Amino acid sequence: MDRAHELRLTIELKRDMRSLQEYVEQGELRRYVRRWYAHLFTDSERHGPSAEWLRTHVTDASPDEISAVFNETYDDQELRPIVLKLLAAIDRFDEQSVARILREHRDEIRVNRCPRCNRIVASPNAKQCLWCGHNWHSSGASQIEPKAS
Repeated sequence: MDRAHELRLTIELKRDMRSLQEYVEQGELRRYVRRWYAHLFTDSERHGPSAEWLRTHVTDASPDEISAVFNETYDDQELRPIVLKLLAAIDRFDEQSVARILREHRDEIRVNRCPRCNRIVASPNAKQCLWCGHNWHSSGASQIEPKAS
């Protein structure tokens, strides 16, 4: 298998995985800003990606699933509300950090969007949408736009 074919398969797999997820504009914007504009965060805000990892891996489960895991592990009903409050606090911190970056660095942030579905794509230089599969490599078109909060 040549490198180009392997790359196409990887892109198709990522697109298929993305299509199974629900597109949530604010969540995608937060991920995009954290990944591509991390240099704009303060030192304390830079610790957010580890919080994002925790939130992503733990909150992918439903509250009942989280509760079941903690009940099996700790057999403690009082722990669930504490964990859910912690996850909510991490979410608020992340939202506030990204909102500050978008507000204070509005002229520096460029959000790359798919020309077909207008969703945020994987990177500032991406020319293929992992959401709808649209490819605009040959057209040269892109929708990189400033994004205010």
